[in-house]
Amino acid sequence: MIEYKTPSDVCKEAKEYMKTVLARLEDSGVLENVDVAALDMLARNYSMFINASKQIERDGATIINVQGNVVKHPAVTIAKDAQRRRRFSTREICQTG
Repeated sequence: MIEYKTPSDVCKEAKEYMKTVLARLEDSGVLENVDVAALDMLARNYSMFINASKQIERDGATIINVQGNVVKHPAVTIAKDAQRRRRFSTREICQTG
């Protein structure tokens, strides 16, 4: 079994998510084969998604830019990219496990 510690810079929701992921990997008997870097990427991307989603909840999906135009909130793109990278990290974990 590998010793894995979730990065300290991720949000609490990501830490809880990673506990679930690690438990499922352990139950499946594949945790020892998983790349630690892929686990770190998964935790950080999920945390980024959560933080961006919270920002969107607070501010809304659009903002008014300096020119006075209504535009997509930058956090929308951050959340979308983090979600895509999280899916990629998950596939990497499944392939190495």
